[in-house]
Amino acid sequence: MVAIPKEVLDIMNDKGTTKVMVTANAAGQPHAIVCGSFGTIGSDVITVGEILMKRSAEYMAENKKVAILVTAGPKAFEMQATVLGREEKGSDVDNLNKALAGANMHAKALWKFKVTAVYDEGVGPNSGKKIV
Repeated sequence: MVAIPKEVLDIMNDKGTTKVMVTANAAGQPHAIVCGSFGTIGSDVITVGEILMKRSAEYMAENKKVAILVTAGPKAFEMQATVLGREEKGSDVDNLNKALAGANMHAKALWKFKVTAVYDEGVGPNSGKKIV
């Protein structure tokens, strides 16, 4: 697994940033969603709550590779990742659903991803460069 740099983690964990996850099915058909229930565990695992994610869940069952883009103004980073698993029960799912209860939302499951690469995709001379 790749450790996500602190600058990227800070942006990822900021509730005001936009997080987009792209999946593709076995035939390569892409699908993108905005992730509202997004988090990290340590510096190398990304989590996404499964809320209204029918097509994404289907695609991840076929193809374990995803790309996650986080943006904050001119700063943007892409994390390439692989599905570690999907949890329907457990403390991580319980904690997520407690956090979502205030918005009258409920996650069916929690997806976990190991990060395999991080790229700078922001505005500037390093755009497109692999960080780790």
